[in-house]
Formats: sequence, structure tokens, C-alpha cells
Amino acid sequence: MKNRRSIPAILAATVLFSAACSHNQPAIIATFDVEELPPEPPAPPPQVPEPAPPVAKSSPVTPPPDPAAVLRTINERLSPIYFETNRWEISTEAGKTIEENGRLLADAADWTATVEGHADERGSDSWNEVLGIWRAKAVKDALRTMGIDPSRMTILSHGKAQPAAPGRDEAALSRNRRVQIILHPGRDKHSS
Repeated sequence: MKNRRSIPAILAATVLFSAACSHNQPAIIATFDVEELPPEPPAPPPQVPEPAPPVAKSSPVTPPPDPAAVLRTINERLSPIYFETNRWEISTEAGKTIEENGRLLADAADWTATVEGHADERGSDSWNEVLGIWRAKAVKDALRTMGIDPSRMTILSHGKAQPAAPGRDEAALSRNRRVQIILHPGRDKHSS
């Protein structure tokens, strides 16, 4: 085993000898026993990549809803309240519709509402104007009993000027005898 030399030891001796010969100097060659050399250092441990720094996760920012879109959506959900011919009393069915509309109005407390009364084409213009007012007032009073602030609501009558359905058959006429609630931006105080 003593004659066994490692490749690095032989190379080192050869480099020393070559360097000495190239400068015309007498070569001093040291002899050494390979077994007397210190052991080779252990191989470095494999490098473990450092963990990436935590990425700050931010929850996605949801933009506030567009007020015009919210207003349009609520107005589409408000249902007309229908009435019998020449009547302004609230029927059981109309009462249910008013309750549904009242819940929507309660959720939209920052907006005002116009309570618009309508009539079918039968009767005089003046009679249908008055009938529209009474119908709108009956709905406003019912909403007030549900806790909707009356100062948010303005009543208005269109009489027979704005029919919802064309025609003179009973189906069209019954759709025209109605109150429609329409929300508007703003919280102005009204007197009605």
C-alpha cells in the first residue's frame, strides 16, 4: 500500500519538478509518503435551496357595486300593485305585493321613491287622475305601516296616460289599473 500514490500527489510532484527545471535551477524533490498526508476533506453537503420568502397574499379587492346598476336592479324587482275597476282598496294579493316591495324599499333606505298611480282607459281623464292619486296614496299608507319613511315617498298620478298593456280586453285593462313604485337616487325630503 505504501507504493500506491494518489493521482493528486503524483501531479503535485511533477509540477514542482517541471517548475524547477524550467528556471535552470536544481530541482529539489521532496519525497513523502502518501499515507502521511492528511485525509481529504469530506465532500461539502449538498446545498439545500433556501425557502422562498412568503408571498404576502392579499384578498382580491372587490370594487363597490355601481349605484346605478343597483338602482336599476331594485327597480326591476319592484312589482306593480293591481286594483279592481274603479277601486283603490288594497286586496289580499295586492297586500302581499306591497309587503315584497316594502322589503326592497327597506333595503334601499338611501333612495327616494315615486309611488305612481295608473288607471285603465275607461272613464274621464279627471276621474282617472283622481283614481290614480287614491291608489298611490293607499299604497304609500300601507308602506308607511310597514315602517317605510313617508318622507321618502312622493305620490303621483298618471291617470290613463301611461298604459302598461295596449288593448281593450280585460287582460290589458287589468294590467293598466296599477300602482308602480320607482326608486330614484338621493334622499330628498318630500311632502306628499
